[in-house]
Amino acid sequence: MKRFLKKAVLASVAIVMAITDVTAQIDYQQSLGIMCSEKEDFMFAEGGNWKITFATTDTLGNEYNKPVQMLINGALYPDTIGYHISEVDSLLLKLPEKEYAAGVFEIGEDLFKYIVDSDSATTISFRIDCLTKTKIPKVGQKVVCNIYRDKLPYGFMGLVKNIYADYNRGLVIMQCGTLAIEDVYDVFYAGGVAGAVGTDEVPDSLIEQKIVQSRIPTRSMYDVDAGLVPWEKEYELDFKVALTDKGKIVIVKEDLEDETPIVFAIEGKAALYALCSAMVDVEEKQKKIRCEVGANVEGKVSFEVSASISSEDDEDTEVDFVTIPIPIAVLPGLSINVDFGFTWDYKLEAKLAAEGSFKMSRTAGFEIDGSKRDVIWDNGGDDFDNPLNFENEYSAEVSLEGELFLAPHVKVGIGVAGEGLEFQLKFGAGPKVAGKISYKKEQHDLELRDEPKWIEQRKEIYSGINDAAYLTLELGLLFDLQFSAANDGWTFSVGDWMEKIGLDNKVFFELYRLNGGPDFTEIENKKLYNGRYSGMLRNSAPTMFTYDASVMFLDISQGIPPNGFIEYHAQDLGAFRSFKTDKVDFDIDISDQKVLKGRQIGVYPLVFNKMFTGYMVVDKCDEFYIPYNIKFTRYDKDYERAEFEAEFDKDAIDNPYITEGGFIFLDPETNEVIKPVVVFDKAHPGSNVMNMSVERGMFPRDEFNVQAYIYDSVNDKFMYSNIWPGGFFEYYAPTTEDATKITATGATLNASLHSSIYEAEDMNHIDNRFSVGFAYYPDAKTPMDYLNNVRKVGYEYNLDGRLKPDTEYMFNAIVQDHETGKTYKGLTVKFRTKSVFSGLEAKASYTKVLFFAKVDKGFGSTSDKSKYKFLVSGNKELIDLGEVINISPEDIGRDSDEDDYEIILEVDNKWDRDKEYYFKVVYDDGKGNRHESSVEPFSVPPPIDNLAAKPEAETAELTADVQGEYALGKVKTTIEFATTNKDFDENAEEIDITKKVGWASKEMDIYQLNYTLENLAPSTTYYYRYRLDLELDDGEVDYATPIHMFKTKKLDLMATTMSASVTKNRVSMAGSVTKPLKERLDASVQNEEEKQYMLFFEVSKNKDMSASAVCYVPMTEEREYSAELKNLAWNTKYYYRFVAMTANNKQQYRGAIKSFTIAEEPLENFDLETFDAVLDDEWTILRGKVNSQVLESIEVGEYEDMYIGFEYALSVADLNEGNENVYRDGSVTLNTNTGYYSRALNLMPDTRYYYRAFVYADGKFTYGNIVEFTTPYYDAGLIVPDNARRYREMKAVRSANGAADNIIFLEKGKKIVPPAREWNLLNE
Repeated sequence: MKRFLKKAVLASVAIVMAITDVTAQIDYQQSLGIMCSEKEDFMFAEGGNWKITFATTDTLGNEYNKPVQMLINGALYPDTIGYHISEVDSLLLKLPEKEYAAGVFEIGEDLFKYIVDSDSATTISFRIDCLTKTKIPKVGQKVVCNIYRDKLPYGFMGLVKNIYADYNRGLVIMQCGTLAIEDVYDVFYAGGVAGAVGTDEVPDSLIEQKIVQSRIPTRSMYDVDAGLVPWEKEYELDFKVALTDKGKIVIVKEDLEDETPIVFAIEGKAALYALCSAMVDVEEKQKKIRCEVGANVEGKVSFEVSASISSEDDEDTEVDFVTIPIPIAVLPGLSINVDFGFTWDYKLEAKLAAEGSFKMSRTAGFEIDGSKRDVIWDNGGDDFDNPLNFENEYSAEVSLEGELFLAPHVKVGIGVAGEGLEFQLKFGAGPKVAGKISYKKEQHDLELRDEPKWIEQRKEIYSGINDAAYLTLELGLLFDLQFSAANDGWTFSVGDWMEKIGLDNKVFFELYRLNGGPDFTEIENKKLYNGRYSGMLRNSAPTMFTYDASVMFLDISQGIPPNGFIEYHAQDLGAFRSFKTDKVDFDIDISDQKVLKGRQIGVYPLVFNKMFTGYMVVDKCDEFYIPYNIKFTRYDKDYERAEFEAEFDKDAIDNPYITEGGFIFLDPETNEVIKPVVVFDKAHPGSNVMNMSVERGMFPRDEFNVQAYIYDSVNDKFMYSNIWPGGFFEYYAPTTEDATKITATGATLNASLHSSIYEAEDMNHIDNRFSVGFAYYPDAKTPMDYLNNVRKVGYEYNLDGRLKPDTEYMFNAIVQDHETGKTYKGLTVKFRTKSVFSGLEAKASYTKVLFFAKVDKGFGSTSDKSKYKFLVSGNKELIDLGEVINISPEDIGRDSDEDDYEIILEVDNKWDRDKEYYFKVVYDDGKGNRHESSVEPFSVPPPIDNLAAKPEAETAELTADVQGEYALGKVKTTIEFATTNKDFDENAEEIDITKKVGWASKEMDIYQLNYTLENLAPSTTYYYRYRLDLELDDGEVDYATPIHMFKTKKLDLMATTMSASVTKNRVSMAGSVTKPLKERLDASVQNEEEKQYMLFFEVSKNKDMSASAVCYVPMTEEREYSAELKNLAWNTKYYYRFVAMTANNKQQYRGAIKSFTIAEEPLENFDLETFDAVLDDEWTILRGKVNSQVLESIEVGEYEDMYIGFEYALSVADLNEGNENVYRDGSVTLNTNTGYYSRALNLMPDTRYYYRAFVYADGKFTYGNIVEFTTPYYDAGLIVPDNARRYREMKAVRSANGAADNIIFLEKGKKIVPPAREWNLLNE
C-alpha cells in the first residue's frame, strides 16, 4: 500500500507540473518533506513551488534505462538536491498534526491575554487576576505557547521550576528551565520562512516554463529571469558621513559637502532571510531540526580627504626689512628711497581618495540530527583576509603637490610731491623649489600580462610618471614697474598689465630636476645578430627611485589575440639608480628562447620599482622575426630515383603559424623554379622531417637543384634551406657501397653497376670497353680490372693486410670507358679500421691478478705471437717505463676463425695492495711495427668494505661486504670497538665473530656480513673496525679496515614529575613513566607484593631533597600516577619528585625536582566537601561537610550575614559562571558536632544535575567540589508531606553514635532546633 501511495503522489506531482493552465496556490509556511527508508528524512523549510525531475543517471554519471533519481529544485534551495528513488519512502506534501507529550500545558488565548511581561526565554509575568479567571501551569509541568506575537514574539517552551504570586506588584511570576523539543511534542513537523504570511499565486508563465520562483536572496537569485522578484524586501544603503574642519562627525547634506574635508560614503543594498524546519517523532526516534539565517550585501564604498593652502589666501606676499632714504637737494618734494626685502609665492595641495565595490554573502545556523549537532556556516566563498571582498573595480589615489618661491628684492622709489607723481621699480632674484608626489592604486602592478589593455595602461602610467612625481630647483627673476599720477587719477603697473594678457612678471630658469621615473622613449643602437639582441636605454635626468630595467618580448603576429603568456622576459639588465643619470647597456642571449622563433616579436622595454609603480611599459620600441632553421639531412640517388630528406627546428611543430612546407625544384643554371612540391598544407605538421622522392623523367632535365622550405601563414614568412644539387646517376656510373669485413688491417670494398653497362660491353674478352675498380685514400691507390673479368652486377676488392689499424679511409668506385675515354665515379664512402686491442680488463685479488685483452683477428692472424707484452706502472705518465710482463704464444687464442684473439694471463699479485696501478698491452716486432692499447687502471679491492651500522639504544646491527674468498668463515674475522678513537689499539675490546656471523649472498662473488653488537651503552659514540687474518702465498697478512663510528640511540627510560594541584593546605601530585621504563619495571617484578613499593613521591622542604618524606603509589597497568597529601604546613614551600625503582632495588629513575607552595592560612579558613547525593525515588538528598572553622563561626555568630547551603544547575558551565540558571538553596539540616549537613529536594525526574556545597559569609562565597547525579524517573505530580523532607535530611547527617549528635535546622543562617516529634520520628 505504501509503495502504491508513493507512486500515486509522484504521479500527481508530475501531472500538476505538466498542466500549463494551472494557477498554483502556495502557502509559504507549508513545507515539503522527503521520507526515506533509511531514516535520512529531509524537511524543506518552505512550501512555495517545487520542481521535481526524474533522472535516468545516478550521482556517478552512470546511465540507466529507467529513472533512478529524484532531483528537487525548491524556492529556498539554489542547488539541486538529489535522492535515489530506492531510498524514497514517500513525499510529505501535507504535514501531520502536532501531537503533544503527556502532561504538557499549552498557553492559549484565554491565558495569553493576561501576560504583561516576558523575557521570551525563562520567565513570564501574568496579571494576578488570572488565578481566578483561568487555569495556570504548576511546578514540574511542561509549558508551550504557539502564539507568536506581543510579549512572546518567538512563542515559548519550558519546564516550570517555580511559580508564585507577587501581591505587591499584582503579578503571578512563572520561572522555567529549558526543554528539548521532543520533551514537549511526540510528533512535530513544521517549517517556515521569515517575512512570509498568507498565500500567494505562482504565475502561470512559471509553471509553463517549469521554473521555480526564487524566495531568498542567494547569489544564484541574480541569475534567474529578471521578471522573477524575490519575496524579501531589500534594504537600501545610502548615507554619507563627514569629519568637518572643526573635528565634528556629521551626516553630510548636499549644502555641506564642499565644506567638509573628509567624506565617507556607502551606497548599496542588503537583503536578509531566515528559515527553519523541524521533524520530531518520538515513537520513530527521529529528531531533525535545521535553522539558518542569511544575508547578502553589495554596494560601493568611497572615501575622500582634500586640503589646500596657497599664497592667494595671504594679504601680503612681500615684506621690506630695510628702507634707505637718499636725500637729494634739487627739487622740493623730490624723494628717493631704496627698500630691501623678500617676495614669496607658495602653494600646497593634498588629496586622498578611494572607491571600491564590495559584495558579501553569509549564511549561519545550526542543524540537529538525533544526538548530532552541527554548525551551519557559509562565507559565500569570501576571503577572510578581505572580509569586504573588494573586487577589481576599485581605485585609490593620494597626492601631495607644492611649490615655494622666495626672492630677495630691491625697490627703487622716486616721488615728486608737488606733481603727485610716484615711480617705483622692483627687481629681484631667488630660488624656486617645486615638487609633487602622487600615487594611484592602479599605477602599482607587480604582475606582467600579455593584454593590450594592460600594456596601454602601463604605457600611460610611464608617460605620466614624471608629471605625477618630480622635484625641481629653478632660478626666478622678478621685475615690476609702477607709475602713478595722483593729480590725474592715473595709475599704471607693468605686473598688472602682464597678468591681464596672460604673462607673468616672474621668469624662471630650471637649474635641477629630479624625476619620478626614467624618461627614455627608445632603444638606442638596437641590433639582432647571431641569436643575441642588444641595445642601450638612456635616461636624461636623475630619478627619485631606483628602477630595474628589463625587456619583454611579446608575440604580435597579425590577427593573433593575446594568450596571456609572456613569450620571454629578459631581467637583470641593469638599473637606473636613484639620484643619478644612468644608461643601461644590454646584450640578451635569445638563441635558446624557442618561443621567439617563427613569430613576429614586439620588443617592450620595462622599468620596475617594487614600492612605487611595479612594472611600467615604455612602448613597443622594436620588432623582429627570427626564422626557423631548415636543412637537408639526407640525399640518396640511383639511376632512376632520387630521395631527399630535410629537417626544420622541432620547435616549429608546436607553432600553429607554420601551416605549409615542402621542396622547390630549381633549374641548375638559372635557379628559376621548375616545380614546387608541397609536403604538408593547411595543417599543422606532425613531424619536423619532410621526405620527397622524384623519378627520372619528372623534370625536363636529369640534373636540378632543390631547396626545402616552410611557411608561416600568419606573418607571411617563408623560411628556406640552402640549395642542394640534385639529379640521378649516369647509367655508366658505379654505385659505391659500404665497406664490409673491416678489421684492423683490412676491409672489403664494394660497388654495383647499372645493367646498361653490361649491355654496352661485348663479353668476348677481346674488346674490353670498360674497366672497373676503386680509388682509396689516404694510400692514394687505384686497383682496376676489366669488366670482362668481373662479370657481376656488383664487384668487390679485398684489402686484407694492406691497411693500417685505427685509421679512417675514403673510397669510391670507378668505371673507365676506353671507347670514349670518360671516367665515371661513384659517391665517396668512408670507413675506419679497427684498433688492434680492445676489451682491456684486470681482475685483482689479494693473491692473483688476471690480465685480459682482445686482439683484432685481422692483425692477430699476421702478427708474431711472441711479440706481445703487458706493461704495469704505479704512475700513468710513466707507463712506458713500467714493469714488463711477457706474454707467451700459449696465452693467445681464439675459439674460431671468425673470432678475435684473446690474451688471458694470470700472475701472482706482487704489487702493493693499497695502491692503484695502470697497465696496457703492447705489440712490438722490433721492425717498427708497434701498436699499443689504451691505459687502464686496476687495484686490489679490500677483502672487506662498505661497513655500515644501524644502532639502537643498547645494540647495533653491523653489516659489511666481504670478498668471496674470505667470506663464509674461510678466514678468522674479529671486530674491535671502543668508545674513544684515541689510542684505539690499546682501548678497543676485541670479539672473534668468525662463527657468529650471518652471511647473505650479493653480486659477483660478494657476501654481506651481518653481526649484532650487544650490551652497548645508550647515547654513546662507538668506534669500530674489522680484522681479517689472511693466509697468502707471501705469508700471513693481518688486514684491518679503517675505523668507522656510530652512536647508539637514547634509551627512553625516564620518570617524569608532573605538575601539582594545590587546594588550601592539600596537594595532589602527579607523575608518569615512559613505556620502555614501564616494561623494565614489569620485567623486574617477582611477586605482586613488590608492586606496592616500586613507585613513590619524595617530598621535602629542602631543595636538595634531604630529609624527604616518601609517599608510595602502587604500580598498576597505567603509566600515570598521582598521590594526595593533606594537612600540610601553611605558608611553606615544598619540593617533590616522582621516582620509579625496579623490584630488586638495583636501579632508580628519578624525575625532575619541582615545587609547590602552601599559602598563608586564611583568616576565614573555611573548608568544604561535597559528597555524592542520595537518590530515593522522588527525593534527592544533597550532602556536604564544613570544617571546624565554619562551625565555630556559626556557633559564636561571628558574621551578621552567614549561611551554608548548596548550589545546583543543569551544567558545570552554569555553576562556574554563576548565571541565572543556577539554583541556590540556603535551608539545610546541620550536625554541629561533625559538620555534616544536607538538603532534601524534589527535582525534575530523569534529569542530570551538578551541585556543590557553599558557605556565604561577609559578602564572600567559599565552594566545595562539584558532584554530578541523575534523578530517577517518578511521578512529578506526587505531593510529599513536609516532615518527610526533614526526616531524610536528619537521617543523612546523623552519625553512627546518634547520642552525640547536635542537629539543627538553618534557614538562611537562622538556627531552628528540631522539635521533639521530629527527633522521635528519627529514632523510630
